[in-house]
Formats: sequence, structure tokens, C-alpha cells
Amino acid sequence: MEFCRSRPLECVRNPALVPAVALDQLLWDELLTINARYNAEVRPVSDDDLYQVAEFWTYPGGAGDCEDDVLAKRRALMDAGWPASTLLITVAKQGNGAGTRC
Repeated sequence: MEFCRSRPLECVRNPALVPAVALDQLLWDELLTINARYNAEVRPVSDDDLYQVAEFWTYPGGAGDCEDDVLAKRRALMDAGWPASTLLITVAKQGNGAGTRC
């Protein structure tokens, strides 16, 4: 919620709902390229270490945790023309309440 409060334009309802994208080879390659780029560029660091808070969603500036990495990948895919409604982010917790790793 804090991410959306600080960046409200990134959290508006999708005006044109696209339920899915059919992945052809070109789109699959683009997805893999963007994924690999951010996997290589973003150094994994916890929010505790980086911001001294348990949880903070933002775009990584060279370092970040799992959701920061996901936000950057999502933005890159949207910049490449992927519909925002097909790039949803889900956060899951284990049965014991602990967060899961991406």
C-alpha cells in the first residue's frame, strides 16, 4: 500500500483489461532477456539491510530485495509494450507466517 501511496499513477485500475498474453517465441525471448538483465543487475539485499525497515517496496537502484526486483521487471515489460493487467504481483506467506523467497 505504501508503494501505491507514493506512486499512485502506477496503481490505478487498468483501463483496458487484457486477461492474458499468448507467448510466442519473440515474447518469450523478450521475457527471458528482461528477467536475466535484472537478475544480473540487481544485487540482492534485504530491506532491513538497505533501508533499516522490515518491508519497503521500491524500484532498485542497483540493489534490492525480491519485490524490488519484480517491480523493475514489471516496469521493463510494460515499457516493452506488455499490458499491465497481465503483469500482476502476488505475495505469498508460508503456513507459519514467514514470507517466501522469490
